[in-house]
Amino acid sequence: MSIIAAIQRSDLEKLFHILTHVPPWHGDEILAFRIGDRYCSFAVTNSTGIELYELAYHTGDEVNGNFMSRLLSVYPELSGSFIKVFINYDSSRNLLIPDRFFNEKDSGELIKTLHGANGRMTLINGPVSEEGIRIAYKVPEEVHQGMLSKYPEAVFSHGYKFKMESMSEVKGSGIIRTDFDTESFSVIVSGNDRILLAQTFPYSIPDDVIYYLLKICSVYAMSPKEVSLSISGLIEKRSSLYHELYQYFGNVSFKNAEWAINEDNEYPLHFFTSLNEVIRCGL
Repeated sequence: MSIIAAIQRSDLEKLFHILTHVPPWHGDEILAFRIGDRYCSFAVTNSTGIELYELAYHTGDEVNGNFMSRLLSVYPELSGSFIKVFINYDSSRNLLIPDRFFNEKDSGELIKTLHGANGRMTLINGPVSEEGIRIAYKVPEEVHQGMLSKYPEAVFSHGYKFKMESMSEVKGSGIIRTDFDTESFSVIVSGNDRILLAQTFPYSIPDDVIYYLLKICSVYAMSPKEVSLSISGLIEKRSSLYHELYQYFGNVSFKNAEWAINEDNEYPLHFFTSLNEVIRCGL
């Protein structure tokens, strides 16, 4: 199904690494992280965010303070000087709330009720769309404090933010945006020019993905053959998962990263779309 199907995870498993410009760099680069529950990826680009210099993706049993410390020690160039740093948390412990109903204390308790209490966590919140929707989410305290300490000027956001913003710009009667990580995939659904759903689902086999997507179509009265299904993340065109999606849905397309990468790059551009959006939409 995905590129990592046969990989046995260690506590810092590297899935891929791209290096097009060997450090040291000039000091006017942009650095972006995406930090999930069990993975971390980063990208370094030139000052305009157009040209990719370095990118890596690592997984582990749990992203905690030790995981991040080890990752940063493997890539000492990340301790250099950057003109902008973006940190995008792809936390599954989240809750979408209309602005007018938001209360920090209550949202924290609701997240604990929905997702359980998993050690010491930091509650963060921020807007994710122009429709007056706010997201509250929790990340491990040691991870957040470590990143704050290392990158005090960083801009923090949640993984849904830029996907929802890009979806709000697309007009259509039914659009589903999916982004695949190693064991989960996020789904943003829009219809009638508004966001209907933003949620992350676990999966281990293609049938899991098909079940969730068909259920979404049923709930929101969308035809699988007519809805536009946009795909990004760790899914290959030759995979059984893509084959299944193509069998059930009539309008399937990959959403590619808008980066200038050497022609000998062996990885498809849609692997890096979310990281690309963090930089492109953050500038």
